[in-house]
Order: sequence, then C-alpha cells, then structure tokens
Amino acid sequence: MARINNSNLLEGAQGAIGKKLVVKRINGKSFLCQFPNMSDVQFNEKQKKCQSVFAQAVAYAQEVLVDADKTLFYKQMKRNKKNLRESSIYHLAIQDYIGKNSKKRARQKTIQKLNWYQQTYSLSNRQLISLQQLLTKRELTNSIYQQLNQVSKATATRDLQNLVYQGILSIPAKGVGARYVLVQEQ
Repeated sequence: MARINNSNLLEGAQGAIGKKLVVKRINGKSFLCQFPNMSDVQFNEKQKKCQSVFAQAVAYAQEVLVDADKTLFYKQMKRNKKNLRESSIYHLAIQDYIGKNSKKRARQKTIQKLNWYQQTYSLSNRQLISLQQLLTKRELTNSIYQQLNQVSKATATRDLQNLVYQGILSIPAKGVGARYVLVQEQ
C-alpha cells in the first residue's frame, strides 16, 4: 500500500479505479493499493444464506419492474411515505423482499411480540419460553412444554391451561398430541 502525498489528482478520491487499484482514505490520508482478490474467499453458511436471500431479492426486484401492478404498488408506497420518496422502485422492492424474508427481521419481530405479551398479560418465565417456541418453531404441545421447561406433565398442563384461559392460546383439537396455537394467528 503506497501513501500518496500532496496529490491534487487524487485529492479527496476514494474507491476503485477499474479492477486494478483502490484509493482509500485512512485518518485523512490517501493510500493507493491493489484491488482485492476475492476468488479464494470461503464464505460460511450464514453468509451464503444472506447471499442467497439477496440474490432472490434482486430477482424479485427485476420481476417488479416488468409487472405493472407491482410497480404501481411500489409507486404508491413511495408516495405515501416521505422517507421512501428518494428511493427507486427497484431498491424499494429489494428492501421489501429482504424485510419479509430475513431471519434477523423475524427475530426482531419475535422479540417485539414477546415483549408485547409480557406487558399485556401476566406470564411466568416458563410461559414466555413456550411462547417464544411457538413464535419461532410454530409448534407447541404439552410434551414440548415439559422438555423446554423441565417440568412435570401436571405443571405443563396447568401452565398451558392458564395461557388458554388468558386468551393467548387455543386448542383446535383436544386429546393425545393436542397442539396449541396462538389465538391471533387463527
């Protein structure tokens, strides 16, 4: 990496010059270095999943641009929200797709829902753990509750009945292997 002294040509410059050189600014000083070779980089599973979601988002955005109804939807979205008016329809579609399909966003929504349940209802820590299980895995039974909380069948039944009584859960079918579902998601 070469430091550049008093160069009017690259004053304030930053970024790539073709695929050969990169101008960097570090602590107010300009440096010229070789363009990084990323061909040998090994990505982990999380990075690969993120790349896959982004590739799907790009494909979705390209699909939006050729579909008149979807384009109209995003134009209306831009019109209705001031903070989106500077964004292109293509970038809005990418943001929308990632927002709906990102696991990070799903985790944030789960945390928000759990906080809401905790503030709205009288819940024990065991019940919160079971609600988190239900929100993330979409499955909750008495035996799952017992395993999650290390409690007896009677305690699990009592806690789950309390959640049903409070109107948080319902049991669509009773009996052996009954599954509990959130009332809001029926």
